Amino acid sequence: MGLLASGVHIKVSTDVLNNKAAEAAKEIEGMKADFDTLKQTVTASSSYWIGEAGDLHRKLFADQSDDITEILKRLGEHPVDLQQIAGVYAATEAEVQAMAGELPADVLF
Repeated sequence: MGLLASGVHIKVSTDVLNNKAAEAAKEIEGMKADFDTLKQTVTASSSYWIGEAGDLHRKLFADQSDDITEILKRLGEHPVDLQQIAGVYAATEAEVQAMAGELPADVLF
């Protein structure tokens, strides 16, 4: 598969693209799990980290938590997009090969 845009040519096989997308999805799921663990740890800190410093820490974390959740959600969309792109390229390549197979073999250009 190749893409030509603005003088840049990128080549990658659909298999590699699918594999890398699956790897990325697995890593992103790991990040989500790690972040969930971190949220639980910060929440649990209220039982032993009492006072202004603990409250401030939990508030600052909570202020960033929604942004991080949104970032992880958006990251999770990228592997799906890559797999869809790979599917489109594979289907197009198969269609082009089928069309090329229908061309007469006895014609010279």
